[in-house]
Amino acid sequence: MKNIQIKAGSNLKENKKKKKSTVKRESAKPIEVSITIELNALVGCNVRHDALVLLKEAGKGAKGYFYIGRKKLTTCKLMLVDATLKNPDFTASGAWVKAEVTLTLKQCSKGTINVSGGGGDGGRKKKKKKKKKGSKKASVRSTSPVSSPSYGGSVSTSSGSTKSSKGTAYTPPNSTKSQTKSANAEAKAYMQSGKKASTAQVNQLKKTG
Repeated sequence: MKNIQIKAGSNLKENKKKKKSTVKRESAKPIEVSITIELNALVGCNVRHDALVLLKEAGKGAKGYFYIGRKKLTTCKLMLVDATLKNPDFTASGAWVKAEVTLTLKQCSKGTINVSGGGGDGGRKKKKKKKKKGSKKASVRSTSPVSSPSYGGSVSTSSGSTKSSKGTAYTPPNSTKSQTKSANAEAKAYMQSGKKASTAQVNQLKKTG
């Protein structure tokens, strides 16, 4: 491509005065880009097809972004409003060897010249999300100790895991287990005093050890 031209300007209103006239800006003119495309069969181009496609797209008013070096030239879309085929060259058999097509594109959406060099959003501004007031995050301790139970054991949680420390299990008073131990102790004391234990007492001592 060659002969790239980019036009931008303002529509003006003239204030006529006796001594000196002044102008005032009313609005921006649409951005206009003109470019000449060189088509050549020696580089693998289908000259006839590509030239006629460009003419057809101009008649349809094709729209799109204009890129140079993978960067948008404008943040607005441009419409192909004119295409002119010039200087076609043919072989003796009628094959198209080369041609030039001059294109004219004009601004057709909101936007401007892309000074920043990005333009990936098409000229639209991103809305910032507003944070709601009073939504503060509460801090959480990694370790939350639990008060020790009455029987001397303790439980602590860290990173979601629960561990129980070794301790003496709590036994309610006057339970059957404590009564059995008390009876066994009495039987042992009875035997140690030289008296003969009953068969039932001996069997009970064997069971409980």
